[in-house]
Amino acid sequence: MNLLNNNANSCINVIANIGTFVLPFLLGIYLVLRGQTTLGALFSIVQLSNAFVNPILILLQERNNFSTTRPIVEKVSQFLKDAEKKNPDGLVMHDELSLDGISVSRNGHNLLENIRIDIIKGKKIAVTGPSGSGKSTLMKLLVSDDESIGRIDNIILDGKPVDAADISSLFAYSSQYPVVLADTLWFNLTLGRKIGKQRVMDVCKSLDLDDIVREKGFDYVLSADGTGLSGGQLARIELARAVLSERPILLLDEINASLDSRTDMDIHHYLWNSNLTFIEIIHHYRKEDLKNYDAVIDVSDYS
Repeated sequence: MNLLNNNANSCINVIANIGTFVLPFLLGIYLVLRGQTTLGALFSIVQLSNAFVNPILILLQERNNFSTTRPIVEKVSQFLKDAEKKNPDGLVMHDELSLDGISVSRNGHNLLENIRIDIIKGKKIAVTGPSGSGKSTLMKLLVSDDESIGRIDNIILDGKPVDAADISSLFAYSSQYPVVLADTLWFNLTLGRKIGKQRVMDVCKSLDLDDIVREKGFDYVLSADGTGLSGGQLARIELARAVLSERPILLLDEINASLDSRTDMDIHHYLWNSNLTFIEIIHHYRKEDLKNYDAVIDVSDYS
């Protein structure tokens, strides 16, 4: 998508430069040589041409940004509608989800073997381990059921066995690489779901996003690359989206990677003291922070 967007913008810039500078300049030189105008008049014509065309160029670029991401927005909306039709209530976790015999691989090589995760409602679980050990791949396995990256031998949901392909609806995922859409802040937070404004405001306040809402408003349109917002703000928008999804379990993949220390602590105090159920990959942390989790899984023990 970014490649398409960049190529289209490059074409627009080339055409605009030809139309606003090259052609008027060549025409002006021709008229000067024939004695039909002066150099001063030529420069005035070129400047007037730029002043007239540049606003149009900006509009074309913004239209291109919208058109390249609109299909993605439409697909997301359709996916949500199809998911509601297929399973309007979603898979529900009342008390506990047990995942046993988890194996994770990369490029055909086993990274982790025989992991067991018992997720009780309201429980906070930290996943630690060195970079490249398979922590993020473990998260992706839970939401994708991709056999190329691993498997889960036994899954028990509230005392009943379920298939790995069915549990993805239990999870909401927030990664260290936020994804935003060229749409309003409101849509990026809710993905078109009907959520009360007060609920959205409460979550934004808890995640230190209320300043963005006050400054820009929910109708503020984000660009596809997040221009105008910091990495920390984009990360908090994605985290808010995950919380507002109201899925039973949050998967948090190094969500503090782009946050300053104060914001990081504010958000984690909110998460630790909430009734949310989540599994969080933590990389840079203080040992005393681990006491805020009900369980800590060190993937080094399973490699």
